[in-house]
Amino acid sequence: MISKMFGGARLGGAFVIAGALAIGAPGQAAAPCGAAEAYPTEHWQPAYDAALGWDEDRLTSAWSKAQHAHYTGGMLVYRGVMIGRFGDVSTPFQTRSIRKSLLNAVIGQLVADRKIALGDTLAKLRIDDRPPLTQQEKQATVRDLLMSRSGVYHDAAYALPDDERPPRGAFRPGQHFWYNNWDFNVLGVIAEKAGGASLFRQFEQRVARPLQMEDYPYGRREYRRDPGSAIPAYLFEMSVRDRARFGLLYLRRGCWAGRQVVPAQWAETSLAPLTKRGDELDYGYLWWSQGPVRSAGMHGRLIMARGNGNQYITLIPEADAVLVLAYDMDHWPWVNWLRNRLGLAPEFEDYQKVLTEVLAARPRQRG
Repeated sequence: MISKMFGGARLGGAFVIAGALAIGAPGQAAAPCGAAEAYPTEHWQPAYDAALGWDEDRLTSAWSKAQHAHYTGGMLVYRGVMIGRFGDVSTPFQTRSIRKSLLNAVIGQLVADRKIALGDTLAKLRIDDRPPLTQQEKQATVRDLLMSRSGVYHDAAYALPDDERPPRGAFRPGQHFWYNNWDFNVLGVIAEKAGGASLFRQFEQRVARPLQMEDYPYGRREYRRDPGSAIPAYLFEMSVRDRARFGLLYLRRGCWAGRQVVPAQWAETSLAPLTKRGDELDYGYLWWSQGPVRSAGMHGRLIMARGNGNQYITLIPEADAVLVLAYDMDHWPWVNWLRNRLGLAPEFEDYQKVLTEVLAARPRQRG
């Protein structure tokens, strides 16, 4: 039975189908976004019937592989309801670089409010650092930052110790993709200036509350600073089940139960492969993606928010599904290093194995 896939504490509550209005009839309003689609309300509800068509043995194998790889918890959402989970889904864990995709929602809202313009340069926004930016670096735009193409190769807070960035001045703004923590940190500063409140406060009010995130109020949010830069990094903690809500928001093009939380066009553009990288993952605005997994019989792209520890929020539009995998990295750096050396942390190959099983388990269209 599908119920075998659910372990631990019971998740109560229900899911809601957004009320539909007739479309096209004279004098009647258009249907709200998300009409007739399922969304969780205050709690995720295991929906066993919704899992019909999924291969139970392959899903069981996926969870087994995830736990063997030391993932802390995970969840699978199908058509807006939870059809599987394992481990700890309620404790907020460090999201690491998933934080960048979380920031995307706030930036998109501020762009829609005309408080941020994608063509504005660092010079116009009066953004500088310590040591100062060059005149060339100050020509980087908000769009360049979103695409990790600023050309600003400055020291950055929360960058990896072995971060071998290009030398400063090596590329002009917009010319070259390089995954750059400086860009992402500065976007946090820009969002705070434009929104008139901390990034964490804006995310709570404009994203977490509309999505009825269950555990977000309890996770730590903090700034991380570095002597080499005056610009801090922003760190989010978020539970598996709240990450699943965020993934569902973007799977539904920014819509949540009749409310357009993030502009639909913004979501579509952000998830698109704006920077195609050959055999590497493609990049949009703070989201990753890849082409179809042909070996699994797929035709559509996969989209990911990903963070250190091989943590993922994976959108599978072709299957109307979201897969979340989380790993607890809230330890001293030397502990995380030791866990990696001892094989006690997920590797990228582990993520691929879990994903492969999930894709193989999905319902297939007949005919």
